[in-house]
Amino acid sequence: MAPTVRAIIGAADAAPRLDCRFRPGAIRPAIRARHHRHGAGLCLFRGRQRGAGDGQLWRLPAVPCRLGAVLPVPAAGRDGADPDGRVSGYNIRLARPEDAEAFHRVEEDAASLLREEPSLAGTVIPPTASAADHARIIGKGRSLAALYADEIIGFAAIRTVGRELHLAELSVVRAHQRCGVGSLLIRAMMIDARNSGYRAITLNTYRDIPWNAPFYARFGFVEVENFEGREHLAESHEGAAALGMPMERRCAMICFLD
Repeated sequence: MAPTVRAIIGAADAAPRLDCRFRPGAIRPAIRARHHRHGAGLCLFRGRQRGAGDGQLWRLPAVPCRLGAVLPVPAAGRDGADPDGRVSGYNIRLARPEDAEAFHRVEEDAASLLREEPSLAGTVIPPTASAADHARIIGKGRSLAALYADEIIGFAAIRTVGRELHLAELSVVRAHQRCGVGSLLIRAMMIDARNSGYRAITLNTYRDIPWNAPFYARFGFVEVENFEGREHLAESHEGAAALGMPMERRCAMICFLD
């Protein structure tokens, strides 16, 4: 069987909002539906994945997902974290309060790549979020953690803004970059958002850094030209300007989920 990645989204003391496996080339696993229930805007199907052999999995097939496959990266383009195959051995789950320190460490490691970007030399790179900052956003109940061998190696920090979600930060440690972890976090976030009734996901990023706006565009994000009705994007933009960041290179993006 091809390598798989398990995604688990839900509180530790309750049934998960999402628990499924991703495969290279196929975003939806083969699952035999056994039982369904409705609640909190979700339609959950409980069953077992063929060949998985690890017990109960959950699936959210009620809302169509335009997510596509996990695309391979040529061997020459990998960083050696998992040279024999992508998306192998990674778990994705809902973030927990005790993850805040790990989120801070992950963001610090990932941010070093931005600090080393030649085109940003001499520009202001804002400090990373503190563990306390991460604890606050984790408390909103939407953030995701990516794990490898039970260690947090990536995360998506997400907050709610009305009927939209805002991706405040997406980070993966450098040793596990270019292995599909960021893509898995984005796709898990989109599945969970759709099935929770959210209309869109927004973010702020660099327009011309390859792993920023061009990366998000692969998932359907487009640049926001007008901040009217989305004050949080305007506030983020103004905050970046106040820090002295190169605003001609910054942009806001949105992905509509309907």
